[in-house]
Amino acid sequence: MKNQLILLLLNALMLSGCTGTTLAAGNKFFQQTEPAGKTVKPGVTKVLFGKTAGQQIFQYTLTNSHGMQVKVISYGASITDIITPDRAGNMGNVVFGFDSLSSYTGGQNALMGAVVGRVANRIAGGKFTLGGKVYTLSSNIHGGRQGFDKRIWKAKELIKTKEIALKMSYFSKDGEEGYPGNLNVSITYTLTDENELLIDYLAGTDKATHINLTNHSYFNLSGGKEETVARTELNILADQYLEADKNNIPTGNLLAVSGTPLDFTRPQPIGERIGADHPALKMVMVMT
Repeated sequence: MKNQLILLLLNALMLSGCTGTTLAAGNKFFQQTEPAGKTVKPGVTKVLFGKTAGQQIFQYTLTNSHGMQVKVISYGASITDIITPDRAGNMGNVVFGFDSLSSYTGGQNALMGAVVGRVANRIAGGKFTLGGKVYTLSSNIHGGRQGFDKRIWKAKELIKTKEIALKMSYFSKDGEEGYPGNLNVSITYTLTDENELLIDYLAGTDKATHINLTNHSYFNLSGGKEETVARTELNILADQYLEADKNNIPTGNLLAVSGTPLDFTRPQPIGERIGADHPALKMVMVMT
């Protein structure tokens, strides 16, 4: 997971430096809002975001008493905005997101802010053996051609004393994208009054299956003041990383970060060594 964060932030760096891509069209990242100050009424609001496959997609906005907001759409249970104050109290959006549903449903949307599953990352050869049976998947990456990022989720608002929460639920049928077992999945986004966003994952199945859920947001903590995350300092308390082959499939080998550009055991600017001659960095560059 910690290694995955390195790659996620490196991807954010390179993508945010691109022009002429879907990120440049309709991207809400560079919006700025007024400075925080007054206390607001916490709660959850709901607006129609668009329609796809004959179904309505809604956007839910979670707001705490300090004015921090987290916006989530029912398509892919995707986070579209995290609007939060910086150290000076100025509000800004710190994740990439789109203004229109069509940007999420069509083209290369890079799984922007979505839930990834059933299995995040790659499965070698697009198949696995479980209980003596071979299961062939629709794709080897991120849950299949129609993974959880492309599904429509049901939403339920949860109002607590000091927390605002939204529970997103999805039922994945036995055999969906090649995976065994009926699977009930829920993702709960909780916005606390301490300006924390918590994401809780819960899944239950009636048959042995693989499950590995994650969120696929792209962060730029400057709130749009910086075009890339190159100057953002990152600290990861991990002294090893998981090696991957040329197809980005994990080999199972744990390698030391010491002496490599992947060493973030002390705070380092993300872009300081991003151009270094290292296999893991070259792979990310090619795949991006």
